[in-house]
Amino acid sequence: MPETGAVGEVQRLFLRHASGLRGFIAGLTPDFDAIEDILHETFLTATAKANEFAPGSDFPAWARAILHPIMLTVNRKNLDRRWPGIGETAKLLGL
Repeated sequence: MPETGAVGEVQRLFLRHASGLRGFIAGLTPDFDAIEDILHETFLTATAKANEFAPGSDFPAWARAILHPIMLTVNRKNLDRRWPGIGETAKLLGL
């Protein structure tokens, strides 16, 4: 049964804007394989925060604000796998 209320609205908006969000992620992450993982984690987080979304406001901007820290965390983890310790350095530098 489909979700109703704030959760259902956020999920519907997410699906409507998923392609644009995917493109946004692809433009900011060097790891092509991580794009779907970041998008999925963003969907779950947006669903959990559905009550914080103001209906009628800019959904893509709201979703990008959620996905940005997720993307940074995933990128740091991927860097650490390739070059141990560099992800922590990037975090300290605010990257």
